[in-house]
Formats: sequence, structure tokens, C-alpha cells
Amino acid sequence: MTLAVAGAVASSGFNAVIGVLAWVRGRRRPVYRALALMSLSFALWSAGYCFAAPDFDDDFWMSLMFTPLAWLPGASLSFVWSFTGLDPSARRVRTVPLYMAGYLALGLMWTGRISLQQ
Repeated sequence: MTLAVAGAVASSGFNAVIGVLAWVRGRRRPVYRALALMSLSFALWSAGYCFAAPDFDDDFWMSLMFTPLAWLPGASLSFVWSFTGLDPSARRVRTVPLYMAGYLALGLMWTGRISLQQ
């Protein structure tokens, strides 16, 4: 196990614990929901890195590694804006386009329209 893979395993575990604790702590509050989604996205990305490393040649594991990055910008901005107290309707107006663009990129990636091998 290389140092990079060991770091990815540790990152995946720590982020998963933070995500689960945030979800259990307050899944009814937007700041905790966004933190849980953001932490679980980082955990999934790190887990995907563990399986894709060291060659990064397998299309399936590369796609799986980049899948959580589709909703990470929306989750990050939602977390920041809910932490600062932005109105929920204004937050939705600003984050929904990010989620939609992420899901579009995700669909293009999984159908082979976007290549990850470049």
C-alpha cells in the first residue's frame, strides 16, 4: 500500500464518520444536511481513488471516482450559504443550477461523451 492510497483510505474513513455524525446530529437542519452530503462526497471520492490507483486506467473506477464530484459544488455552496444564514429560497435558486450542471456532466461522463483519460 502506497502512502497516497493509505492517505485516501484515512480520508475516506474520516470523511465518512463526519458525514454520518452530521446526518445523525441534525438531518432536519440544512447546514447539517449539506455538511453530510459534502463529507460523504469526499469519502466516496477517496474510496474511488483507492480502487483506481495506481494506474488510473480502468474506466469504471475512474468514473466512480469522479461521480461524487458532480454534486460537490452544489453541496459546498449550500453548506456555506446555510452556515451564513442565507434565505433557503435564495440558496435554492443559486444551488439548483449547480446540481443540474453536475448531473448533466455526470450523465455525459457515464454515457461516454466525456472522457476521463486525458
